[in-house]
Amino acid sequence: MNCIIWNVRGLGNPISQQRLHAYVKKHRVKVLAILEPMIPLYQRFITRRLGFRSVISNFSGHIWVFSSEDVQVECVLDHAQLLHVRVSASFLPSYVLCSFVYAKCDYTERRDLWASLLQIKPDVGPWLVGGDFNIVRDASECLGSSGGRHLPMEEFNAFILESGLVDAGFEGSSFTWTNKTI
Repeated sequence: MNCIIWNVRGLGNPISQQRLHAYVKKHRVKVLAILEPMIPLYQRFITRRLGFRSVISNFSGHIWVFSSEDVQVECVLDHAQLLHVRVSASFLPSYVLCSFVYAKCDYTERRDLWASLLQIKPDVGPWLVGGDFNIVRDASECLGSSGGRHLPMEEFNAFILESGLVDAGFEGSSFTWTNKTI
């Protein structure tokens, strides 16, 4: 099952919407999580525009999860920093729990996120956790950083270890974002 998790601020742009729709169609994406859309969710319009059947959002509006016709997505937990859902489909052997994350920038506020994720961690079965954690695992993942994030990185790594999660890695450029000051 193809799933995309994308932090995008330009979703209000019709060209971005067209490109995303083409990508979704080309790769037969079944579940799309949009983080930090920065526009209101006009459900009927944006769902149709991107080629999906339905969408759910967390109460803060920072996480949207779209699903295709042959996939059912049910909200399990609506949280300020995550949307925890159960994904099921006839082509899956069982349901998959997915936690889509848009973490607070302040590391003390992220502690609530780590605790919440550990509480909802399933005892058995697949669990996909992805999103924008607003922290890196190691200083080598930042270019031009002044450092000073050791405690937040340690807490993030401790959460990953305690939860039993595995970093899936990535394809493409190591550095995909800039705040234009680097």
